[in-house]
Amino acid sequence: MSVSNPIPLIVALSLTLALIGCKEAPSGIEGDDALDCLDGLDNDDDGLTDCNDDDCEGAVSCLPSTGDDSGGDDTNGGGDTGRDCTRLTTALDHVTYNCDSLGYFFDAQLIGWGSAPELYILETASESPYSEIHPFPSTPFEYDPNGCSELYYLEIDTVDSFGEVVEGETTLFSCDQINGLSWLIYIFDTGRNAVECAGWGEDVAEMNDYLGGSCPTI
Repeated sequence: MSVSNPIPLIVALSLTLALIGCKEAPSGIEGDDALDCLDGLDNDDDGLTDCNDDDCEGAVSCLPSTGDDSGGDDTNGGGDTGRDCTRLTTALDHVTYNCDSLGYFFDAQLIGWGSAPELYILETASESPYSEIHPFPSTPFEYDPNGCSELYYLEIDTVDSFGEVVEGETTLFSCDQINGLSWLIYIFDTGRNAVECAGWGEDVAEMNDYLGGSCPTI
């Protein structure tokens, strides 16, 4: 896992790197979207959910386990990319971020399928720490229909006053403050169980103390 920052004016972070909202329920037939058959929702209001609904017959997530199908061992802890990738343990692959005059841009790549990550930011260089929380949008920006990966995207615009700060949308932190910030990211499986967290930045230990967490520094 890795986190990278291509900002030319900031010391590059070359690090090895991982709570809000389930997948929105689409309208129409259960199984109309690749994620419908594992989201725990009754998408077509017929009283049946996921693999219990005949509309999900043949969906990847409802296929019986046939073991490994392409030479690896992903049903037993390996990492090949076959039709049984839906059984991969959810984990953070990497995070990439950037910042410009408008704000911040984050890509969070998950291994397997999960739920939207959540990002915490703390101004750890200040004597009066100020923190923000920013959930990623609940719908993946991209995902592998075989269940091997998901990509979540978050854009946070920079604003000038506390009153303009909105979770998941705007931040009071500008690019010139980035060297005084610390970051934590949490990821969740499809059941909304926290499965991994990681931190990077100016002082992850202070970030953990402030939030009462124990996320490793990456």
